[in-house]
Amino acid sequence: MMVDAGKSFIKAIQSVGRGLRRSGDKNRVKVVDVYSKLKFSKKHSNERKKHYKEAEYEITGTTKLVYDVKKSMSSDDLLV
Repeated sequence: MMVDAGKSFIKAIQSVGRGLRRSGDKNRVKVVDVYSKLKFSKKHSNERKKHYKEAEYEITGTTKLVYDVKKSMSSDDLLV
């Protein structure tokens, strides 16, 4: 899982490459590339998608996840 992993071609391709290393009967890897609503996150994610296409990695789909921090946290979760 790559979470807000930046836009570097080398870092993106190396990260996927680590998952592609042969081990036992493994011959595929599924990469989940997650980005947030932070200032440059979506832009960086789009850059990584370009890198994946350039490296001829198959992109099987995208899914938008909506997460509401306020609804998912209780007062016990807050750090003070």
